[in-house]
Amino acid sequence: MKEERTECSSAGAVVVTSLLQETIQATEPFSSTSASNATSKDEFAIASLACPDLLKLVNLDFVYVFDKPTNETNLNRLQESLGQLLQHYPTLTGRIKGHQIQLNNQGVTFYMQSSKNSIQDVPNDPPAGPPYCVIPVPGEQIVGKAPLMTVTVTQFVDGWTLGVVMNHLIVDGWTFAMIMKDWSDLFNDKAIEPVFYKLPESVVRTCSSQEEANQLADTLAWKPSPWSKQLLFKFVMKVLIPLFFQRDRRLGKEPNRLVLSYTDDEVKQIKENANANTKTWISTNEAVLAFIWQLMLDAAELDVSQRECLGCVYPVNLREKLPGISPRLAGNILTHATVITDMSKRSCVHSNNEDSLEQQLHNALRDSLKADKLEASLRIQNHRWSDCNTDFVTQETKQLGDLAHCQYPGCMHWNWQVSNPYYEVDFGTGKPMRGVLWNWVQPVTVVPRAGGGLEIYIDKTSRGHVRWVAQVQRNKSPWPKVGNIMGGIAMVGSIVLTALLEMSYFSGLLWILVFGCPGLGAWLYHSWQVKSATDRFFDHIVANAHQSLT
Repeated sequence: MKEERTECSSAGAVVVTSLLQETIQATEPFSSTSASNATSKDEFAIASLACPDLLKLVNLDFVYVFDKPTNETNLNRLQESLGQLLQHYPTLTGRIKGHQIQLNNQGVTFYMQSSKNSIQDVPNDPPAGPPYCVIPVPGEQIVGKAPLMTVTVTQFVDGWTLGVVMNHLIVDGWTFAMIMKDWSDLFNDKAIEPVFYKLPESVVRTCSSQEEANQLADTLAWKPSPWSKQLLFKFVMKVLIPLFFQRDRRLGKEPNRLVLSYTDDEVKQIKENANANTKTWISTNEAVLAFIWQLMLDAAELDVSQRECLGCVYPVNLREKLPGISPRLAGNILTHATVITDMSKRSCVHSNNEDSLEQQLHNALRDSLKADKLEASLRIQNHRWSDCNTDFVTQETKQLGDLAHCQYPGCMHWNWQVSNPYYEVDFGTGKPMRGVLWNWVQPVTVVPRAGGGLEIYIDKTSRGHVRWVAQVQRNKSPWPKVGNIMGGIAMVGSIVLTALLEMSYFSGLLWILVFGCPGLGAWLYHSWQVKSATDRFFDHIVANAHQSLT
């Protein structure tokens, strides 16, 4: 289906005109008849993904920037290879149905745009939003009216950009990289490993007829019966979510984050420092993660007592550990390793201490894949592919990840590391010269840089390290407690004066002013402390990011 569009959008100096919109479907729609022991050609598959509902509202987005112009032949081949790709990723062409993905091959949306601007007008950190990406409305995705993947090609005078958006319910960072690499290989006529799977009953429910499949799909979708609930649901989905959720990306707003760049030689130096006096071989990923963590710990102004037990949560890819599920079908398969380090034993680089931060990180990630922890993780992941029980998922995830954040002072909630080859793609004009994953929900993102080296993105908003710095300051500052005590006295005292002693409301108001204002002042002073500590935190990171590598 093609649709001509004439609307214009802009982001800074870049102005583009939408030209064409097309729906790309899988060349051969997914069917469980491709698996062994299929019983009927009319079987209809519904993949069960009982993930937390929040994932339905989140998209993973990436904008690739190419410095050589594309042509009509490349664009046609891009669409053709995308159709071939979707054969191997049937969930991308489906639609959300309740807590399920209905594999109905409704396709993904492909946009083509043009601009009279130069590719040099595209910022180094292009926002994953207008005009470089078309973001589906999360509310429409939830009710199955919007695609789970969109592709936006913008042709500039001397280059082009490729914006790819995928719903987080079915895609994680590893899947994203795997999809783009497979797409690039298919574009260049390289064979990718075919996937033939007999899916377990917990993954795909087969039906004897299309009618039975539709009835099952209807029972899985949440449909409020009273008209008032329907109006409220439509208002939330159509108005509130588009207005507030992912607002920055929709408006093309630049992300508020710190960017650190490291060359290949500097990354090599980080790894050599980590392996200087350790008996266990430390990988590049572990060395870089420990380096970032150490940099932030030194910048956080932690007391000695707070350094004794610090935790951080890292994602662990279990894609190859799940039996009976194709890696290309299992799109969001992550568990989390909680690393609790004893900083009282931490030593500086090059000292003879087996309990270095790098060694502790290596041991924790290794232990996360041992039988007992892996079994607990697999219980979560398998449950995502069976009947919906969000309470179980939430409870187990909290046990593995958030528990450390709650119990240990100064524990960083998330650290997200991306070591996948995002730049190892070629769609006829060479590899992209730059691009970045718009990963707004993670405090730290590590991305291989085009041409070698790494780029480290550190979130500077309240969702990221500002919250962590605030927690550290709250643990060491008496002012929040003073504010809470004064506020409590103000509220309780006013109630006692007016309700029990039957004094005038003026007396209660006066009591609130006498005790409430100092409490408010204590909180305002603490807020200023947090703001100052946050500024020092990021200034310290910038000043010391390369100091130990010189």
